[in-house]
Amino acid sequence: MIASGSRMAIFLSKTYGFSLITAFLAMAPGGITEMCVAGLAMGANVPLILAYQLFRLLTINFASPFVINWYFKRNEEEKT
Repeated sequence: MIASGSRMAIFLSKTYGFSLITAFLAMAPGGITEMCVAGLAMGANVPLILAYQLFRLLTINFASPFVINWYFKRNEEEKT
């Protein structure tokens, strides 16, 4: 997860002009509070970090039930 987050951070940094620290903390697989506090201590763009972390959290929370439901329905159909 760290490696894929690092690759995505480099991509964001080059594409949108974010600092590498901001992009890495936005993509890091950690808690929202910890990433924002680390960004604040390093002088990064904290609102941007918060926005990416919230998007990640909400996407996981809202998409996971549908994906899990689809997966178990598919497995149930294969058994019959």
